Amino acid sequence: MNIERSLLPSRPVCEAGLAISDDHGKSWRPSRPIIGPALNQPSVVRRKDGVLLAYLGEEAFDLGDNHDEQLTHRIFLSQSRDEGGSWSLAVPTDLPNPNSSLEVLALRDSRWVLIYNDSETDRHTLAWAMSNDEGRSWKWQRHLESTPGGRFHQKPNGGVMTLLKEPVLSASLVRKGPSAVGAVGGNPSF
Repeated sequence: MNIERSLLPSRPVCEAGLAISDDHGKSWRPSRPIIGPALNQPSVVRRKDGVLLAYLGEEAFDLGDNHDEQLTHRIFLSQSRDEGGSWSLAVPTDLPNPNSSLEVLALRDSRWVLIYNDSETDRHTLAWAMSNDEGRSWKWQRHLESTPGGRFHQKPNGGVMTLLKEPVLSASLVRKGPSAVGAVGGNPSF
């Protein structure tokens, strides 16, 4: 596992990829593309065995009058076994996605958090899902908001901060530790 490697999500048309740097950002090269239907904005997380997983949304682009009907409205998943140089074909998961961005974070206690709009058609809900098995399942879910908007960020201490309700000037700040979504091997503690 190359701990010096940096990966930066990129977004060419109709495919997704990452920019790779092995020299702390002095130079960059593209990964091979993540192939799949209308993918956008990969969120990458590393499993304990070193495999990188990219979670992606779909993006509607001009496919004619019925462009939205051609989307699967699911989060897609791709794997890399070579530090992000190449990626498997992206496959749909069971998780809904309304053509929006998402974020997956690996917490220091080994749980993963997925922050996404959990709807096939609307962005009016923002949800937190928790996995204690490296994304194989998302056993716990909590709705953070049911009105439009939402931004999120992981703090260096391993906690997750979620900024809700745009515009940012009128936002409220919600600070949750990892236990806010679920407990490893137990029930969620909301």
